[in-house]
Amino acid sequence: MMRPSLKDHLVDLVYPSECANCGIPCPAALCGPCALSMARRAVRSENDLARAGRPVAFLGWRAAGEYRGSLKDMVLRLKDSERRLASPLAALMLAALMLAAAGNDPDYLFPSAVFCVPSTTEKVAKRGYNQSRLLAQAYSSLAGVPVLDGLRVAGKSADQDSVPGRARWANVAGAFSFSGVAPAGRVLLIDDVMTTGATADACSRLLLDAGPCSVRVLVAARAVLRRGADR
Repeated sequence: MMRPSLKDHLVDLVYPSECANCGIPCPAALCGPCALSMARRAVRSENDLARAGRPVAFLGWRAAGEYRGSLKDMVLRLKDSERRLASPLAALMLAALMLAAAGNDPDYLFPSAVFCVPSTTEKVAKRGYNQSRLLAQAYSSLAGVPVLDGLRVAGKSADQDSVPGRARWANVAGAFSFSGVAPAGRVLLIDDVMTTGATADACSRLLLDAGPCSVRVLVAARAVLRRGADR
């Protein structure tokens, strides 16, 4: 289970915690009304499970909402330095899965293990952590599903954020590797944001080669794509 660091405690003493959405003082990163409101948005952002235009290795995906507004702000702050936002984001992600289960797709709620999209050594050194792993650990604490390692960054590639949609699929070719053991059942792959699905697809193919029967993807936010963009 993730525990706040000494730095986190000191920051809270100097800057008391407030809701990441509305800004009112509260002991959690999200107040109750905002958490409920943001969880409800997942219903509207989870109505297409297939990535249009390209076959993908994962069976489907879920997101806590679209990459805009308060949710985008929370993801960006998590990437910057605010570790505490991993827990409320993971709770919103779990809520999205519970909505999927209520919609007759219960397999999302019962994975054998959770994996996360890896980050480069340089990014982890600069940031101090891999935000996708923080999300996976927070989700694991909530759902009681183990987080397993194995996915690694294998070679040099451009940052996906700087690559146009049509080039992202080629950019991740050979960018990752897998070593270790993966369970034979269903697994869940966690990341912070999904745009084209190229990264999730590359990681899912490696996981499937290692033994799982299926991979589903769970992200904090799905980027809103421009009309006509390569998905």
